[in-house]
Amino acid sequence: MPAEEAGGKVAGAAEEAYSEYLRGRSLKGFLYRKWLLYPRIIRRLDGRILDFGCGIGDFLACCRNAVGVDSNPHNVAVCLKRGLDATVVRDRRLPFADRHFSGVVMDNVLEHIPGPEVVETMGEVLRVLIPGGTLVIGMPGPRGYASDEDHRCFYTEGDLVR
Repeated sequence: MPAEEAGGKVAGAAEEAYSEYLRGRSLKGFLYRKWLLYPRIIRRLDGRILDFGCGIGDFLACCRNAVGVDSNPHNVAVCLKRGLDATVVRDRRLPFADRHFSGVVMDNVLEHIPGPEVVETMGEVLRVLIPGGTLVIGMPGPRGYASDEDHRCFYTEGDLVR
């Protein structure tokens, strides 16, 4: 088997395992997001919303004027099965026109992106956000960061402001 194909199978297995992990999260966490966190976020948003790193679509299910993108095709497949609007994104290039969204939500996403790629990712997110639009970034605290093997970079509030 060529190395590229073997690498693709390993990445695919890891993506599938991560999607399975998301589907197995606690009921308590799901209820918190659905009934407390997401309604508070949605009240601050209007117009077209992008859920960048939509995972298995929990936010999309609560915000019907949102579309999602995720790099994990297994997550997007779960979203599509749930009747949600989601697209697989590769190389962080978003398939939307400049200034297409009035709001972008990145809930527990940045910590999964290697440090050198964050500036490029944020540039792409800001490209599709209208001037004066709303950007919502959710990050885990130190304990939450340490609880997931897929977390690559921990960002402080100061890091996010910069």
